[in-house]
Amino acid sequence: MQFKNKEEFVMNGKFYFLDTNAIIQLLKGNQNLIEMLQEAEFIACSVISKFEYLSFPNLSYPVI
Repeated sequence: MQFKNKEEFVMNGKFYFLDTNAIIQLLKGNQNLIEMLQEAEFIACSVISKFEYLSFPNLSYPVI
């Protein structure tokens, strides 16, 4: 597939796509991750990561 303007598809800035492990670390309060994400322009996660995280409703803080 040819693109007329390749500049439109260049990512500039700080964009983060979190997996399930990153989501868990964020919710645990991982300070390094929190500091990194505070500077983000865009943060996302996949539907699969959301389902993985929500599929274990009995997780408690010590297990995470």
